[in-house]
Amino acid sequence: MTDNSETTYLLAIETSGIASGVYVSRNKELLGQVTLYQKNIHSRRLSLSVQQLLQHLDLSLKDLQAIILSAGPGSFTGLRIGYSLAKGLAHASNLRILEIPTLDVWAYQVGQTGLPILSYIDAHREEIFFSCYEREQDRLKQTSDYRIIPLLNLPQMITGKTLISGGNLQMFREKFRNVLGNHAIFPQVCSRQAEGWALLALGYEKFKAGDFSQIENCEPLYLRSFKGVM
Repeated sequence: MTDNSETTYLLAIETSGIASGVYVSRNKELLGQVTLYQKNIHSRRLSLSVQQLLQHLDLSLKDLQAIILSAGPGSFTGLRIGYSLAKGLAHASNLRILEIPTLDVWAYQVGQTGLPILSYIDAHREEIFFSCYEREQDRLKQTSDYRIIPLLNLPQMITGKTLISGGNLQMFREKFRNVLGNHAIFPQVCSRQAEGWALLALGYEKFKAGDFSQIENCEPLYLRSFKGVM
């Protein structure tokens, strides 16, 4: 376990989708963020966003204890860029890395619902990356593996009312209704991307548990081989 008696500053990086974001927390408190809703901008702006955010907060890399990565699945290119930056910063400043599957973030950010949660990410070709969860107070309990599945096969997995959380929900709403009918329940507020505060919260729990990744070996959670479509 990690000694957390002192203040813990964490940097989180989200590059699993079209948007990119960098976030800094002090313990559980979100201090600041830079979020860019623009396609293909990760490579040009991500590093600069980290510099700008730390400068705005009057912090430096030396003040940080770890870097949290949104680990995917998602955009192959975006995830590679996020991991490359995080590894570079970690090596240069002797920081540790924490990996959080992006599906966990989508599930966590819907809060306490009383319903099972299906978290998904568009895998294209009428398929989704997904995992299922239950929320026990402030803890997220995963009830299925991280998988890729055709949308038409979802009724084999979902047999009761389930809250759906994921990206581009406005487009996917009808698709879920078509295959799940009344079992598909949707959040009142649809987020545009995996939220930084949720990524930080899950990362902070891992930090307290001392659940760090090996910098040399950590890789995104791709779930399938790259075929040039994401």
